[in-house]
Order: sequence, then structure tokens, then C-alpha cells
Amino acid sequence: MEREPPRYPIESVDNAVQLLLALHERGSITVVEGSRLLNVARSTAHRLLAMLQYRGLVQQDPVLKTYLPGPVLIEIGLAAVHNIDLGGHVRPHLEHMAQDVTETAHLVVRRGASVMFLDCVESDRALRAGSRTGTILPAHCTASGKALLAGLPDDTVRLLFSGGLPPLTDRSLTTMDELLGQLVVVRRRGYAINLGESEEQLNAVARAIHDQGGAVGAITVAGPSFRLREPRLAEVASRIGQAAAAISRSLQVIPSAPPAAKAAR
Repeated sequence: MEREPPRYPIESVDNAVQLLLALHERGSITVVEGSRLLNVARSTAHRLLAMLQYRGLVQQDPVLKTYLPGPVLIEIGLAAVHNIDLGGHVRPHLEHMAQDVTETAHLVVRRGASVMFLDCVESDRALRAGSRTGTILPAHCTASGKALLAGLPDDTVRLLFSGGLPPLTDRSLTTMDELLGQLVVVRRRGYAINLGESEEQLNAVARAIHDQGGAVGAITVAGPSFRLREPRLAEVASRIGQAAAAISRSLQVIPSAPPAAKAAR
């Protein structure tokens, strides 16, 4: 439906809103794309994006330097989602997972070469992984990121990380050969692990959630490295597989991932 423009439009506000709408449609946006969209100089597009970043509405991908939805925008979206039934499909499974394995559970999606933490249920243990809701991290440094990257062709992965693999800790992957080698393992066993690669003394395990078109998100469980290690990582991966399958069923999506019992051998 056509909307009538306001009688006294403010161009800068309209430009900022157009950038957010483009971000919603595309998933990410660059300064050059913003400049072309608004028909303004790159410096103007950069200033608009910088202000949106300052207010937390966008956040810059640390690898590709593109702009992604920021933590405040995510919080607004999550607040809206929690007010409709869709939010109820995932949250109960996160709550059950956190209680079942007594570790913190997150729902994560990929945005380019990064991952974004959308929701979390923390463990009730005194020493636990904290919530990362709204946080964006390099995908190659996280279990969820590797679980999602494993669903992509190697050539796509190379393109995503053409700018390099910046480390977060001494244990982070820093070469393409290391990353591709780990993705082979993830594809074979069906889950990914993070052994202190995003934060010292913090381990995590993750599985992708699939629809008929591929991976759409991931469930990850994180905890202190002294508690969450082999063989418990494989056991938790099996539990995550059951949750991911249940989430897919609740959304009336047929999972294309391998059965949890086989993948977590």
C-alpha cells in the first residue's frame, strides 16, 4: 500500500531508515552500497553508518568490514519476536538444553564471515559461560560458526575469508588450510567444537539447524574448559542434535542434517 510522505521530511532520518531497510533485505551493507542506494557521497554514507553503529543499530563485521545488524537492533527484533508465537518455538528448547546439560545454550546465525548470537539461556551454575546475546564474533573462532561454515562449499569459505582469519586467542585458527581441515571433520561427525578459540578456558560444541535449503542457524552449548571436554563434548553434541531436530519439526521444517545418533559417534 502506498504511503503518503510526511509534510516536513527530514532527509538525514530518511537516509538512515533506508540503510536499515536495505540491511534488513540484504543481511549486510557496505559503505559503497549505501552510497549508491542513497545517491550520496561515500563520506556521507559512512557518517550515517557510523552514527547507526554508535547507537548500536548496526555493527561492523571484523573481517569483511561490512555492516550487520547491531545489538540494539537485535534486541528490538527479539522483543518483537518474543511477543508472537515464533519466539516460543526456539526458547523452550534452549531452556531445556541448559537444564539438561547444565551449561549455557545459545541460538546463533551466520552473517557473512561472522556469527551473531540471537538468544541465550544461561546455566544456573556459579561458574558458567555468560550470555552473548547481540554479540558478533568471527565465525572461524566459534563452534557455531564452524558448524554453519561446514554447510558451504570450500570456495565460498575462501571468498568469505579472503581478508584473512583474525585470531581472538592463541588457539584461534589463523590459516585457510586449518579452517578447511576442521570443516572436513565437522562434516564427517556432524558437529563442531571450539577449544578456547574465542575465549581462554572456554569450550563449546555446536550443531547446525537445517531447513530444506540448508543451514539456517545453530545451537551451541558453552562452558568452562575443565568441565566441557571430551568425551562430554560428543555427549552434549548428541543432545544438541535432538534439540535441533525438534526445533525444525516445531517450525514444520524437514531437517536435512544427519541423524544425531550417527553424527555424534
